[in-house]
Amino acid sequence: MLSCTVAAGATIVRGLRDEDYGSRGFTCRDPEGVFWSFGTYAGA
Repeated sequence: MLSCTVAAGATIVRGLRDEDYGSRGFTCRDPEGVFWSFGTYAGA
């Protein structure tokens, strides 16, 4: 998903990383200036 986001013109604000609580995600900014966060959710 990260490579598709960049190919669509987004700028990566916070790179893909593993969180202490088990999730993995990144934050980007689209060409219109809107910030988006994408990630996984490990569940219970």
